[in-house]
Amino acid sequence: MTAVGNYPRPSELDRLIDSYEGREQGAQSYNPNVWVAALADVVDEDFVRGALQLADVTTELRPDRFAVDRGRLAKVVAGADLDDDYELLSAWLLVQAWGNGVSSRFGRLNTAKALGHREQLLTNLRTTATLLREARDPVEIERAYRAWQGRIGISESFFTKWFAFAGVRPGREWQPLILDARVRRTLSRPPLDASLTALAGTTSLWVVYRTYVEMVHEWGGSPEAAQRLEWILFERNGRVFTSEGDA
Repeated sequence: MTAVGNYPRPSELDRLIDSYEGREQGAQSYNPNVWVAALADVVDEDFVRGALQLADVTTELRPDRFAVDRGRLAKVVAGADLDDDYELLSAWLLVQAWGNGVSSRFGRLNTAKALGHREQLLTNLRTTATLLREARDPVEIERAYRAWQGRIGISESFFTKWFAFAGVRPGREWQPLILDARVRRTLSRPPLDASLTALAGTTSLWVVYRTYVEMVHEWGGSPEAAQRLEWILFERNGRVFTSEGDA
């Protein structure tokens, strides 16, 4: 990939990656009922259940618990018609549920807030997906980041989840990645000690995000390895790792 600079590879990175050998990212579960309740003022129940209980995509674990894995979610988002409001919002809602899981209510509250600004939300979703799919150089990632406009409740942790699914361009040597608080926490602590702002040379969030995507791809060596490394960084959630293992 075309990179602005080289990113120092932490000495313990390979050991950290190897410590996850045999482990894979599992399906994420969520409760459609709590989403129905949380979004009752902005969308109807049929829309929520249609998105979160999608046949042949989501798995019913029990009446109040469904799950979707990353691969199936990616296919849903890739196949959504960006010009169709219903399909676009349905795909985005499934990304929100996947990203939020079952333990936090803030994702649901923020989703409701965003749906209260529906036209801006639709513009953001369409514009960023199009920019990222058409991008040939990672520097263009900055344009997509800056295109997410308005204080509509969706922060970097969640709109970069949309980027990671909606912005994929098949065959490209880089893809958008998720940058959330857990990933940032792992990067900033041993053994990685990687300050994104220092590496980016600025506090501008869009440059920091582009730097992160470049760095993780450089460290991983391929889009698939970069996505796996993103997941490992998320799973670590800042826990220190040394040459002897977990601290």
